[in-house]
Amino acid sequence: MPTATSARYAAPFGLLLGLLALLVMPACIAYPPDGGGSSSLLIEDLNPKVVPVLIEDDGNSKDVLYSSKSKYPPKTASLDGKSDKRLKLKAKQDGAALRAVLERDFIATNATIHARVAFDPAKTKGLVDGTSLAFLELVLDTQGGADGGVPFRKLEAVFDEGSGGPLVQATDGTSPLGTPTLFPGATEVVLQFRDIGAALVLEAGPTNGPEPFDYTPIQIHSEPIADGVPFLRTVAWGVDGLGKQGTFFVNQLFLGGASPAIGVTETSIASTLSSAYDAAFHASPLFAFDLFTATASIEDARVALVLAVADIEAALGAADGVAGFQAVTEGERALKSAGKALKLAEKAKAQGDKLLAKGKTSPFPLSKKAKAASQFTQLAIVQIAGFRSSSKSKPNKVGSLLSGW
Repeated sequence: MPTATSARYAAPFGLLLGLLALLVMPACIAYPPDGGGSSSLLIEDLNPKVVPVLIEDDGNSKDVLYSSKSKYPPKTASLDGKSDKRLKLKAKQDGAALRAVLERDFIATNATIHARVAFDPAKTKGLVDGTSLAFLELVLDTQGGADGGVPFRKLEAVFDEGSGGPLVQATDGTSPLGTPTLFPGATEVVLQFRDIGAALVLEAGPTNGPEPFDYTPIQIHSEPIADGVPFLRTVAWGVDGLGKQGTFFVNQLFLGGASPAIGVTETSIASTLSSAYDAAFHASPLFAFDLFTATASIEDARVALVLAVADIEAALGAADGVAGFQAVTEGERALKSAGKALKLAEKAKAQGDKLLAKGKTSPFPLSKKAKAASQFTQLAIVQIAGFRSSSKSKPNKVGSLLSGW
């Protein structure tokens, strides 16, 4: 993922770096301290075939339909401009509840974790006033076992029929926390946990657009935590108190500034692949939202491709001699994806060399191969973090999962 600190590219690329840093990387830390990095993952599709999810057994595993890629009724555009599809949690009976746990832990001293929850205002049957809710949950544990005083925190968006929007409240599982806040008329809100160093802030806010940070959060609760202590985090989401046919939608789970709890070797490889993704991304002006059309040159694209090739080769080299990857990763798949990315980046670079020799200046002929190289590099990054692609041949079918290290 392009980062705001990257200095490897010519000036025309700076604008995109800044924009993408605002879009998907609000925080970047370094963990583990021996040179590993942090990641930001935006998961559009919480499909259990892509994202490792444990659906907890509450005694009735069939009371809630867990359906990914369900069309969200209000007409809003998703990040890729196509129809807005989300995880749908629909009750099959009264009193329905479900809790889904992300089966990947994340480590960070500072992190932002949020998700969108929504309901269809035209179909509120089964949403019980003051009872039906969707939630986002965070479990924290410092390495070594101490919990820093805040082992469990939960944000709940409770359906409020009178206001036509949710009442968002915080809890520690047994007692309320902070100040519950009503969002009248808001059919979609973001629930957010933000670690700001010495404090954990629980926030919520109505959305004002389709992109991940199109919202203005309002503080619900804040409390002190141990500053600078690397917390192990587990994330969960779900619904509770639904009447039959009651439905909530969940999407855009964002895990910002946190490293998946995988091995040092995997983290090092992912960090190098991130630099390669950064480079390949910048070699494709068509992929980069046409921001460079006036000033980018084929020389700029070729420089980026040279860097991409070097970084992918370095990542594959680091994998040589590795006896095996941790079971929680998809390391072998990641290496195959990185190999495909390398071939594409090399072909794009060779094409650029030929065009330069002919005196050509436009970088656009390289865009298709550079885009594909960046996508396969992106796929390798999320695979090594333990996420799977839902398609063997199309890296963009990875659940719209944006990544960076």
